[in-house]
Amino acid sequence: MGYTHYWTINAMANTEYKRAIKEIKELIKWERKDCDCSLIENNPTAAGEIDFNGALYETSCENFYLPNKLKKITLNHMGFCKTNRHEYDLMVVASLFILKKHMGSAITLQSDGYDNPRSFDEEIMNGFEFYKMFQDEQMASFSKIPLHWYFS
Repeated sequence: MGYTHYWTINAMANTEYKRAIKEIKELIKWERKDCDCSLIENNPTAAGEIDFNGALYETSCENFYLPNKLKKITLNHMGFCKTNRHEYDLMVVASLFILKKHMGSAITLQSDGYDNPRSFDEEIMNGFEFYKMFQDEQMASFSKIPLHWYFS
């Protein structure tokens, strides 16, 4: 059994989606230049879309993909990314937090590979902390809410 994240766009929220994509691109730029973590492969935004995997074959699984525009996504279509808990899971979880932050109830997030909400909180805490490193002030209000609240 792997470790997979799922997301479903429940309502058209074009403006919010564009803001999220912009922030995810900033996260990628930060990861590539300032953090110098080398978690993901080169050119993850080459076509203007978000599309990345682990930096090395041994640390990759499935690509995390988001189109540049919401209209390319079919409403209520479930996207997914199996990471098998490889290092780039930090970037996937951080990107999902960004989507949830901007889109709110217009997006539903889920993950598998955990037994209960507490273990899930522990599983994704590293991705949450990674995002906080990227933009700590914006996440201050999120840190008081249990992480399983964002994912079902």
